[in-house]
Amino acid sequence: MHEDAIYHLSLGEALARLRSQRGWSQRELARRAHVSAGLIAQIESGRITNPGVATIANILHALGLNLLTAEYLLRRRPPRHPQDHILDLFRSLPPKDRLSLLHQLLDAFGNLSP
Repeated sequence: MHEDAIYHLSLGEALARLRSQRGWSQRELARRAHVSAGLIAQIESGRITNPGVATIANILHALGLNLLTAEYLLRRRPPRHPQDHILDLFRSLPPKDRLSLLHQLLDAFGNLSP
C-alpha cells in the first residue's frame, strides 16, 4: 500500500500500518525511535493520541519519513497535488542543496524549451 493511503486513519492506525509495511514489530520500531515499546503500543491502540512533537519526530525518523509527512499525518489531510509536495520538499532544502539539485535537473533534462 502506498503511504498516501494512510491519511484517513488515526495517528495510531497510520503508525501501525507504516510499521507493519516495513515488517517491524513494535519493539523494533521502539528501538529504532529510542522510545519504549509500551509507548508505541499505546499510540497504536489510540490510548495516547498526542505523544508530543519530539516523540513523533523520532518515530518518523525511524520510519524514514520527513516532517512534511508528519504534518499531513497529524492534520489527516493528503497533499494537495504531487507537484505541491515536491515544491514543499524543495523549499525545505538548504539553499546550497537547492542550487545543487537545480544543476542536477538541468544536466539531466537539458533545455526543455518548446
